[in-house]
Amino acid sequence: MITGWDWVWGILFVAVSAGVCVAFMTYAVFATRKTAWPFAPEEMARFDVEGKVEARGVAIESQEDAKGPFVMLRRLQCRLHPNG
Repeated sequence: MITGWDWVWGILFVAVSAGVCVAFMTYAVFATRKTAWPFAPEEMARFDVEGKVEARGVAIESQEDAKGPFVMLRRLQCRLHPNG
């Protein structure tokens, strides 16, 4: 019979599995900057994101002293792909 703890462990397993498969594998292991299909500058500037950020007065700060899981993934990505 399924108990409440079975649901808790099941939901926890799904969350951890998704985190490992999606975040770790996608952003750290398989990520590379030297892709065979780079975006054209026209596509990157299509929605004028930089202009929108400047218009709102948002300052984009350096991420050198940032902390958290995405920074750890970024550092791991740099180690796995040092040339890309």
